[in-house]
Amino acid sequence: MRVLVCVLLASMIAIGMTGCEQAAPAVPTPQVLADNGAWTWFNDERAVFAGENLYVGFVDTAGYASVAVHPLEGGSARTYRLGTKQEKDDHNNPAFLYLGSARLLATYALHHTEPIWYWRFAEGTAADAIRWSEEEPTAPLAARITYSNLVQLAAEGGRVYNFFRGTNFDPAFMTSDDDGRTWSTEQHFITSGGRSTRPYVKYASDGNGRIDLLFTQAHPRDAATNIYHVYYQDGNLHRSDGQHIQALPGNDAPPMPVDAGTLIYSASDKGRAWVWDLEYDASGTPVAVYVTARDSTVGNDLRYHYARWDAERGTWQEREIAHAGTHLYDGENHYAGGIALDPDDTRTVYTSSDVDPATGATTDHYQIYRGHTDDDGKTWVWTALTPDATADNLRPFVPRGGQGRHAVLWFRGRYTSYTDYDTAVV
Repeated sequence: MRVLVCVLLASMIAIGMTGCEQAAPAVPTPQVLADNGAWTWFNDERAVFAGENLYVGFVDTAGYASVAVHPLEGGSARTYRLGTKQEKDDHNNPAFLYLGSARLLATYALHHTEPIWYWRFAEGTAADAIRWSEEEPTAPLAARITYSNLVQLAAEGGRVYNFFRGTNFDPAFMTSDDDGRTWSTEQHFITSGGRSTRPYVKYASDGNGRIDLLFTQAHPRDAATNIYHVYYQDGNLHRSDGQHIQALPGNDAPPMPVDAGTLIYSASDKGRAWVWDLEYDASGTPVAVYVTARDSTVGNDLRYHYARWDAERGTWQEREIAHAGTHLYDGENHYAGGIALDPDDTRTVYTSSDVDPATGATTDHYQIYRGHTDDDGKTWVWTALTPDATADNLRPFVPRGGQGRHAVLWFRGRYTSYTDYDTAVV
């Protein structure tokens, strides 16, 4: 069965919209945006609303970084291949940044294959007539790289950041002060273990002057992984409570030690952890979701967690919220189906699991669920979005920038490994 990437649009349904729970119709049939494709969860924003379209990035089954452009006013999605290098690996999906005036920046890289990442620009509004600039590569960097995460800060004159994995498998970044036309030298951002470990990071930004990071010190396969948080503002890195850590790495400032951040979750509590999503609530407070393994390296008892910074208490309020079920395949025993926060309402999450979070019953396939809380994560109401699924539904994602529109994306089909999949984007 071919995996589909699908979308549920809130202009069609009430699900996912604040205040619309009271007359929600039956769950509609998802729309197929690309009949083949998959993504990892460490490239963001992997889908965005921009102008008149929804842009959804993925790696197609031939191995090219690609994008589906879905017109919001009706019509079929148009697929474009961005990458000119072929490598069937879901780590290679593009990240997007909307620059305004119908202009979009896309960045992407191969998976530790070369010390280069690439970028292109999209211009235009009609989904079937987007104009893409020629692919441009960086100069060779210090190490083979992977991942791409784009942020732009208005308070810094529109400076663009691209965060990726670089030297020693550590987080690194480059900046641009001309909307991505030219880029700075590479900066080593966080240090952990000197190639023996590799931090995994999720980034969020208010688009003005702040960037938040949620990260582990390693892959949960290799170490008892904790969850940490820091934020960047005004040239400096801070713990969750605002305590100064150091200047942003670069110039005379060294990379930040991985354990300098605020500890949210310790592996000694309920098993090894892995980050999944980070967003802000309506007041600008960071909210995080992640997965833990109660059975350590086995990965057959995965759990989803929800954490919110409590400034009044000066600590993170952290709770287990649902079973995540079992791992997707052996060898990556911490690959869960996935969990995503709704950036428009962080009281809402979307999960993928082979266990029903409301009943605890196992299911034949991974299904997508919507969870909503009105008491900071203490209790949840769950709705199945893919009842009676005949294929696995994985890695949900909710794009930003909808301005009243709302979409839930995922892919479905056969997912055997990150290099072997036959899935569709819906």
